[in-house]
Amino acid sequence: MMQLIRRFLGMAQEPEVPLAPLDTFTIQFPNKNRSQAVKIPARVNPLSIIHSLGLHAPTPTILISGGAGAMDTASMQASRTTIEDGLARFLNDYQVALVDGGTTSGVMQLLGVARERRAYKFPLIGVAPDNVVWYPGMERSEQRLADLDAFHSHFVLTPGNEFGDESNTIFQLSYALCGKGARPRLCIVVNGGQIVKREVHRMSTAKPRFPILVMEGTGRFADELATAHQQKHSADPLIQATLEEGNLSFLNINAGAPMLHNWLENFFGV
Repeated sequence: MMQLIRRFLGMAQEPEVPLAPLDTFTIQFPNKNRSQAVKIPARVNPLSIIHSLGLHAPTPTILISGGAGAMDTASMQASRTTIEDGLARFLNDYQVALVDGGTTSGVMQLLGVARERRAYKFPLIGVAPDNVVWYPGMERSEQRLADLDAFHSHFVLTPGNEFGDESNTIFQLSYALCGKGARPRLCIVVNGGQIVKREVHRMSTAKPRFPILVMEGTGRFADELATAHQQKHSADPLIQATLEEGNLSFLNINAGAPMLHNWLENFFGV
């Protein structure tokens, strides 16, 4: 396993152009967990984020596009074991980086809790608009709609006043982490709504494309996309374009953690 990790991390190259350093800071949560964070301007080289936070690149990377506050209790319960014993264990086994929205809701909360409960050390990087999330040191307000998850290892705080404004940074950071094709990359869709639909459409139709694994049975957009795939058609133009142009795979969440773990090993070639 250590040889695999070294092989994944051993080919990092120096950037061809100088990178602007970013000011990082530490968020200390009430549970005494500490996370490295950076606030970024509207235009930034994603490699500057990686270097400023001390992350490794290129490295295999998974991007989660999934449900947050609108993910219901039943979907959370159906997903919990598979996410913890399948996805999180795989991430830690091979030290694969994961990028998500970083808040205490939905699949992001499931991943954070799994990482804490198992004392896992894989990089868990949350990306969110700075103006709409709360974390220690900030005043509470109605505008700050969600708390950052205390179990993420790193945070990237973007400009923007609503969720979805961070999507471009999530995409660019994920692609930069895997090194423009030098390392495997994957987007996993769990639940999700309109923002996830737009993100998946972009990753399916705009270059560089991400392979996408849809976790059927997690509700909302993931199930809508799975149904459209089965029917080979959708009246929704974004979903239809995703079906036609995307590199899509489907796995039912009820297949269980071992099935997801094995699927990821096969996909990443480990």
